[in-house]
Amino acid sequence: RLCGACVGDRHMKKLFTLFWEIFRISLLVIGGGYALVSVADAVFAKRGWTREGELIDNLPTYQMIPGILAGHNAVYVGSKVAGALGAFVALTAAILPSILIFTLVSAGYGTLPLDNVFLSSAFVGLRSALAGIVSAAFFPSWNRNVNDDFGKTVFFAAAIFVGINKSVKITVADKIVILVIVCYLLLYESAV
Repeated sequence: RLCGACVGDRHMKKLFTLFWEIFRISLLVIGGGYALVSVADAVFAKRGWTREGELIDNLPTYQMIPGILAGHNAVYVGSKVAGALGAFVALTAAILPSILIFTLVSAGYGTLPLDNVFLSSAFVGLRSALAGIVSAAFFPSWNRNVNDDFGKTVFFAAAIFVGINKSVKITVADKIVILVIVCYLLLYESAV
C-alpha cells in the first residue's frame, strides 16, 4: 500500500498519474524547456489539470524565477493537482529523467566515436528537430502574447539583429529558423 494509509488510495493514484505523466514528458521530449512547455500544456489540458494555454501564458512568470522551466511547470501543476506533496512528486518526476540520462551518458561518453559521420549526423538531426519544436512552442503563444505594434516591432528588430549580427554565435540552421519565423509572421500578419 506504499503510504496508502497516509494519503489515501485515490490520492496515491492521482500522485502516481502525476508522476508518470511528468516523468514521461521529461524523458521523451527533446528540445528543452520551451518544447516541454508546449507538450505539457497539451497533455495537462487534456487531463483537465490546466486549461489550454495556461502553461504558455505562465512563461513570463517562470522566466523571472531562477531555475529550469521544467521544474517551474512541475511545481505549478503538481501543487494545483495535489497540493504540496503533488509539487514535490512532480518536481521529482521532472528532474529524475535528466539525472538518469546524464549519468548514463557521462558513464559512456569516453567510448563515443565523436568523429563518426553517423553520430555527427544524428546531432545535426537533433538540432534540426529542435528548431521545429521551438517553432511549435512559439507560434501558439504569438497571438496570446504579442498584441500590439510595439511588441511586433521589437520582436522583428531583435530577430533581424540576431540574424545579421556576426558577433552572435548561431548556426546557419538557427538563422534559417529565425528567417522562417519572421517570414511566417509577416505573411500571417498581412493575411489577417
